[in-house]
Parts: sequence; structure tokens; C-alpha cells
Amino acid sequence: MEDIENILTLEVKYEIANRYFGFRRLIEKDTENYLLEVRAAAENLEVTVGYELIRIYHLLDREDLLTRFFSLTGLPEGLFRDAYINTEPVKRKIIAQQNFRGITRKRCLHNIFFDAYGHLHDAITVHRENCDVLKEEQQIICEQIRLFYRKNDINTIFHFLRGLDSTTTDLGSSAITSEYSGSLEAKLQIEPPLPVEDLLPQLPIIPTVKSLRKDLKALMSKAYDLHTGMDLQNYCQK
Repeated sequence: MEDIENILTLEVKYEIANRYFGFRRLIEKDTENYLLEVRAAAENLEVTVGYELIRIYHLLDREDLLTRFFSLTGLPEGLFRDAYINTEPVKRKIIAQQNFRGITRKRCLHNIFFDAYGHLHDAITVHRENCDVLKEEQQIICEQIRLFYRKNDINTIFHFLRGLDSTTTDLGSSAITSEYSGSLEAKLQIEPPLPVEDLLPQLPIIPTVKSLRKDLKALMSKAYDLHTGMDLQNYCQK
């Protein structure tokens, strides 16, 4: 009879542990995927928004013009300016990837600027959409954690196990004190992942090229003299 009780007790303990750690592992896996997606979004932000901003920094290349640009767009001033992609080797590569077109040098520079701004607008739109998806995923994980604790209170589980061990002692649950269970509960605490707002820049929607064309054209006209030595011979018809 005692052997049957021991077997049943072990099966109950196994079922409890399997349910507890199975649910916990699902949450941990979802959290891992969320953080991987955040990293991918950060990398995508760099090669889209970051690259276009580097082109704009290069084209405007004067503090008053850049200040005006950030005032017009509402973007955080200096975004990506101190990033690795704005160092000379990387910046030269980014500039070389531009699509040069235009009959005159001035038209070519204006087109580069308008193209960069248009791509920036589109990239920010995609980034905001990514952030919305990630925000929802983080909220779902937080809700999963709340549900997990409602269904898996560690103190209740220990009390139940101690009740099982009142007649059997094979797993030593009766030796678990309240202090130990509290310590173990702290170690098993599931921390929700940080919200996307704390992990990625939250960028405002910027005006379209069409709505801002006059102001953008004025900026580039002022910046034109800064690029008189820029070699566009291989790219633009003069």
C-alpha cells in the first residue's frame, strides 16, 4: 500500500512540475523571440533610418541647416550623428551607394536630398509599424506572466507538496521551510521583458516630401555651396 502511495505521489509531483516548468518555458521562449525581434528592428533601423540620416548630414553639413532640418521634421536632434555608421569609412560607403541623377550639379544634389528624405520618411513609417507589433508582443508576454502566477503560486504548490509528504518523504518536500520556499520563489521570479519604448528610439511621423518640398528645397539651396568640390562627374550629366 505504501509503495502505491509513493508512486502516486511521484506522479502528482511530476505532473505539477511538468505543468509549471512547461508553462514557464513557453514564456521564456516568447521572451527570447521578442528580444531577437527587437534586435532585428534595431539593426533594420540603423541601415534604413540611420543610413538616410547620414546622407542628410553629409548634404546639409552645417549646424544651422541641420537644426532647421530637425525643427521641420520633429526628429530628435543629432539622431545617429554619433553612431558608428557616421565614421568616415562607413560614411564613405553609404555616400557611394546613393543614386545620382540630374542634368546639372545643383539638380543632382537636390535629387539626392529629396530621395534621402523620401526614403527616411518611408523607413520611419516601417519602424513605427515594427514598434507597434513589438509593443503588442511585450504586452502579451506580460499577460502570460500574470496568468502564470495566478495558476502557479509557488507557496501554494509547496504547501501542497508538503501535504503529500506528510505520509511520504522520498523527495524531502517536508524539509522545505517557509524561508526556503520564499528564497526559491525569488529565484524563480519571471521578469517581464522591457517594453519596446525602453529598447528602441520612438520616432515621430515626419512630413512627406510633397508637404515639405519648399522648405527642403530652401535647405538644399543653402547647402549647395558646401559641395562645389564634390565629384559628380561619374554620376550626373553636367
